[in-house]
Amino acid sequence: VGEAMVTISPQCVSLKFDGVNDIVNAMHIHTMTWTVEAWFYPTKMGAEQAIVSQINDTMEEFKNFELGTLNGRPYIFGPNGVAWNMAVAADPVSLNQWHHIAGIYDGMVLRLAVDGVIEAQVIPTVFVNGTIPLHIGGRPGDPYWFGGEIFEVRVSSTPRYEDDFMPEIGFALDAE
Repeated sequence: VGEAMVTISPQCVSLKFDGVNDIVNAMHIHTMTWTVEAWFYPTKMGAEQAIVSQINDTMEEFKNFELGTLNGRPYIFGPNGVAWNMAVAADPVSLNQWHHIAGIYDGMVLRLAVDGVIEAQVIPTVFVNGTIPLHIGGRPGDPYWFGGEIFEVRVSSTPRYEDDFMPEIGFALDAE
């Protein structure tokens, strides 16, 4: 779709997305309980920007998950097969600053954490997993491209956070 540019700085190595058409594609991650999280540095505000997405680009199946921002407010989608269950932060994040965002689904409750603070929760009827590939930096087929940098992305097969936490830099590899 486009090319993502690698930026090397003293703090980290990140992928820089232009907010127009950059995306990284990966294999589908199949899990029924999960935490999807990322460190991101927004440089543009858009109506909707997908940071990590496994949502169907036709928007007809209501499956998988998506982590992103809506007018600068972080969100997590956890569709139930019929509708979009969505948790949205009350306030927008600051531009040109690093933020940690996490969507957590424990089999019953969908939670959103921004910079380690549990922001909002939605109780979905059931989460439905599909077969859509994982996309970083946007959602193909829709104009929801992320503008800024993404440092790390981790998708875990466990709900990692129940309460407020201190986000770690450098996600550790573990069995989940």
